[in-house]
Amino acid sequence: MTSEEIHTAIVTGLGQMIAAAHTERRALWISGNEADRQLLVRTMARLQPHAQFSKEHSEPHAIQRRSEQLLRSQLQLTALRRLAERPGLPKSLRKLLLELPPNDPH
Repeated sequence: MTSEEIHTAIVTGLGQMIAAAHTERRALWISGNEADRQLLVRTMARLQPHAQFSKEHSEPHAIQRRSEQLLRSQLQLTALRRLAERPGLPKSLRKLLLELPPNDPH
C-alpha cells in the first residue's frame, strides 16, 4: 500500500467511527481479526440494554463523561477540517476530511 492509500483508509475509518459515535452514542475499535469481531459482537450485545436509558436515567458521571466525549470529538473534527486546508494534501484525503460528519452531535 502507498502512504496515500494508508492515510485514506485511516481517515475513512475515522470518519466512520465519528459518525457511529454520534448516531449510536458509542464506538468500539477492533483490530479486524475474527476473534476481535466476535468479542465486539458479544460486547455490543451486553451494552445494548443500557442504550435504552435516557439522559435523565443516567448517572451524573455518565452524563459528564458523554459531554466530555462530545466536546473531544468536536475538537477532533475541527482539527481534521483544519488539516484539510493545508497545502500539499492529496485531493482524495482533502475530500474525505471535508466529508466528515458535522460537529453537531444531534
